[in-house]
Amino acid sequence: MTSVFRILAVCLGLCLVLPTASATGASLTKPITLTFIAQQPGTGFYTHATTIARFMQEALPEGSTFNVVPRGGSMSNPTALDQGKGEFALMQSASAAWAWEGLSEVYGSYGKHKNLRYVSIGAMTSNFSPAVARKEYVEKTGNDTLEKVLNAKEMPRIGMKPQGSIVIPIFSEVFKAYGKNLEDYRKAGKVIQAQPSQIGEMMRDGRVDVYFENIALHHPAFTEVALTNELVYLPISDKALQHMAALGMPPTEMPVNSFKGINKPYPVPTTSTVILAHKDANEEAVYLMTKALIERKTELLEENPMFNEWDPTKDHDRTGIAVPLHPGAERYYREIGWVK
Repeated sequence: MTSVFRILAVCLGLCLVLPTASATGASLTKPITLTFIAQQPGTGFYTHATTIARFMQEALPEGSTFNVVPRGGSMSNPTALDQGKGEFALMQSASAAWAWEGLSEVYGSYGKHKNLRYVSIGAMTSNFSPAVARKEYVEKTGNDTLEKVLNAKEMPRIGMKPQGSIVIPIFSEVFKAYGKNLEDYRKAGKVIQAQPSQIGEMMRDGRVDVYFENIALHHPAFTEVALTNELVYLPISDKALQHMAALGMPPTEMPVNSFKGINKPYPVPTTSTVILAHKDANEEAVYLMTKALIERKTELLEENPMFNEWDPTKDHDRTGIAVPLHPGAERYYREIGWVK
């Protein structure tokens, strides 16, 4: 996996790779059906998608349908989009970069995902990767840091999201920084993969000891987990944070009180949320999506506080990943002077 993150580190900070400008798409006059690939209800992606879907529904011709797919995840959405299973998809800058490069450690023999095109500009949300434990487990074992947890004689019972989530490759690398292998825990039957609400219930019942996540601030499901469980936010060692930073995921502090139980700044690895489109997605529809994101940002924030930190005016000269802009997005950004 190491080369995966090194590619990401190289991709971070690259300027926009612009395709040849296409002819302006004709305005939509007839109903159109569009699909936005997201994730299961209760996740940040699902919340993002349903908020954006309302704005898109209002922008499209009467009778149009803007469907949100309630399944997928950061790792599976790039492939689903590349295969044309939707016109738009949410993903993270890391997974978009890995997919674009077709890195075999993540995407096997599928190859480069060259049907992907960029829509949003800048980090719509920062996504933090915390490691938390039940307070009862910490008090019983004394394992109050991630290092102690992973070096314990008795393996903890670990909760994580299902396959398709970026949590799995992220924490596979974090484990490596401690000289551990996540697969050893899986083979020992210590890894439980389920949705956050289920993990929260399992923690309350004492069936899960430690929970690894990747979340934006104000994440609804993790907020519920934190409110209904006594959590300890396990410090991640400087060595592990440096390992992840070298692999393209720099540490950022989760703010005090951003979730219940965070009583001091909590450094964790981070990546960011982005929206991509299929290269063949209707140009006018992509234009309208881009326009809605930028011009209705205030309304977007009112409905979804997870977008609070997004400031596209500061990031409009970079994508964070080496993926071309979709012509529809490029057209809008040219109109407002962000692309020359």
